Amino acid sequence: MIQRFAYLNIWEKLDNSAFTAVFNYAFEIATSESKDLTLIVNNVKQCSDFIDKFIDKTSSKKLQKGDVLSYKGVNISLKSPFSLKSHQNYGLFCAFHPSDKAISSMEATREPLAIVILGEHEDHLNTWIENNNVQLLAQS
Repeated sequence: MIQRFAYLNIWEKLDNSAFTAVFNYAFEIATSESKDLTLIVNNVKQCSDFIDKFIDKTSSKKLQKGDVLSYKGVNISLKSPFSLKSHQNYGLFCAFHPSDKAISSMEATREPLAIVILGEHEDHLNTWIENNNVQLLAQS
């Protein structure tokens, strides 16, 4: 059964500490469950505004090139919704401002352990929360 978590807030309150906290939350789950952590952004080539908030620039560039980073025994990769394959297992997802396509792509993959998202109060995210057993990490 997929665990689902969401941190929603207004854009002005989604600062570096919010991105870091959501990443750390997902990373702790991945560590405790010995699973891979797949970061999801809508566009890999234009994601540095998001992932540079919690990962150093060198690691960020490696992820954008498709490299897999290993940190404390957890493999971390970066994907867009268009590069996810439904037959593949990605461990758990940590998504930043996911589109409706990103949400459906994550849900369609093979047995994800968890989906952790950070985003604004948008209709597609609110619908996802209402239709699934999503635990809110924080909401304003």
